This record gives sequence, structure tokens and C-alpha cells, in this order.
Amino acid sequence: MIPVTLEPGGERLSIKLKVDLRDYCVACEPICQAERTKIPLFRAEEKLFFEREHNNLLTNFIELPGALHWSNIKKMLAEQCSPDIRAEEQLALALRDSYGAVRIPYAILCLNNFFIELLKNSIDAMIKQYLSGASANTLLEVGVKLAMRGDDLVVNISDNAGGFNNDYLKEFSGAIAFHTTLGDEGYREKKQDKSYYLGGAGLGMRLLCKMLLEGEQGSESGKQCKLFSVPLGATSIEIKNNLDIGGAEIVLRSPLHPFRQGAEDTSKVHKVAANSVHAFLKPITRVKKVTVSTAADSTWLSPT
Repeated sequence: MIPVTLEPGGERLSIKLKVDLRDYCVACEPICQAERTKIPLFRAEEKLFFEREHNNLLTNFIELPGALHWSNIKKMLAEQCSPDIRAEEQLALALRDSYGAVRIPYAILCLNNFFIELLKNSIDAMIKQYLSGASANTLLEVGVKLAMRGDDLVVNISDNAGGFNNDYLKEFSGAIAFHTTLGDEGYREKKQDKSYYLGGAGLGMRLLCKMLLEGEQGSESGKQCKLFSVPLGATSIEIKNNLDIGGAEIVLRSPLHPFRQGAEDTSKVHKVAANSVHAFLKPITRVKKVTVSTAADSTWLSPT
């Protein structure tokens, strides 16, 4: 198995997830060399070693097992919340909820659906760094930190996997500023056709932005469904490079209290999207629309 550990971060309300990719990166080297030279130079045992490590990677980070990493992070963050601070007490209940009985801050709701995609992007970026010779480090560290700023919840997600390329940073900033669609490709210059990567070319980031900023989520048919009417400026996302840790940072913001919701079958939204495991395996398709306002709901802890 790929070694994965969770531990408290260096600050309150922070968790660090570590993934030891050493064996996997070493197993990828002959495969990468063969693809680069177009000559299958690797031995049979090298191919078997790669296949075993690749299966281990998939077992840890695809579908249900991958979703459980985010679930465990939320539980550990909830344990760090102070019961003496009302806002943190409420946040802890929302982080522990697995069945939609508690209304969840919108940034957390979005990450219930997309954190695993961000983690897979970080894993792929670390693999690319190693195979390109840019770094010999194979210990991925992903930090998750929560902070309350006034009535907002800010979620900071960082890694040590080399950061975003400059063209993507410019594209992202322009797309956010002018409310245009973020492109599907270019995320850390990852190549879709390489057999040793986990994900695609940054599609998860584009879909996260659509949900966080516009309230849209994909359905089983592949179409975007408008589930939340997110007011302009009520939420935000920022990406940047952190030179101190040698990686990327993603900062999400939404009201700490969830948006008010309309009368249309909101229980289905919470019971599916609030549960990180269900949200990955069963996208929401049966809810037509949820009306949202910017006002905080004073009863956000009551069952739906």
C-alpha cells in the first residue's frame, strides 16, 4: 500500500496529509524512460513492479478510498474546534456530519465533492516533478487549514508539489476576473496520456470553480445543473504559489453560516452532497433548483 498519514498541522484548525510516493516514483522511472524513447527497455520484473505500485495508488485514491481521506481530515479538524467558541462549536458539528442532518458551510460542501480531485492533482504534480528531474522529493505534504474571518470561513489547501505554471496562474486570474470559463488543460502542464498519472488535466479545478462561484454541479448525463444561486461576491477562490513550501496554494471563501435555502426538496441536496462518500459515488441529479440568499441562517444547525 501507499503510505498515507494524517497529523495535526503547525497551527490551530489545521491538518497535514502526507503521502509517501517513493516506491511509486521509482517504479515509474523505467516506464517513463520507455515512453520517452519509444523503446520498451524495461524488464518484465520492472513492469510487474510498476503494475503493483500503480494498483496500490489506485486503491488508495480512487472513488470510495479517496473520499475517505477528506472524511478523516474533517473529523480531525472537528476535534481541534473549541467547544467554548460558539462558531467553532457549530463548525465542528458540520465537519462531523455524515448524513445531511446539519447544514454545512458552502466551501466545505464544495470540497466534499472536489477535495479528492485536488489531492489527485497534487499527487500527479509530485510524480511529474520527480520524473522530470526537477525534484528528488517524493514525500507529498498537503495542508488543510481553516480560519474564520468575520462571518466567513476561509479554507486554505496547500502542497509541496512544485506549484502552478505561470501561464495557468494568468489564465485562472483572468477567468475569475472576467467571469469566463476556465480551460480544461494546462493545470501544472500535466499530460493526460501518461499511464502513471491519476487524473486528467485540471478538470476538477474547473468544476470546483463552477460550483463554488456559480452554484453549478455536473449530473450523470454530463450536463451542468444549477443547484445554488450563489450571489456575486459571496464566495471566492484564489490560487497562488508558495515559495516557502515549494508548492501551490488554493484559498476558498464562503459564509461561515450556510446560505438560506428555498422550499424545494433541500433535504436531498444535504443528504447527498454533505456526505463526502456519497457525493463522489452518486452525483446530485434529482434536485431542480435551490434558491439561495446571502443572509446567514440563524438555524443552520437544525435538521433539514
